[in-house]
Amino acid sequence: MLHGTRYSPHHNPVEQVWAALKAFIANAYARRYSLYGLFF
Repeated sequence: MLHGTRYSPHHNPVEQVWAALKAFIANAYARRYSLYGLFF
C-alpha cells in the first residue's frame, strides 16, 4: 500500500460499492460464458 492509512478502500463506501459492482459483473459474465460454452 503506497498511501498507507490515509486512503483505504475499506473506509470508502464508493470504493466498496464499485468493488462489489465489478465482482457482480465479472461473476455474471463468467456464468454467461460458462453456460454459453456448455450448451453451445
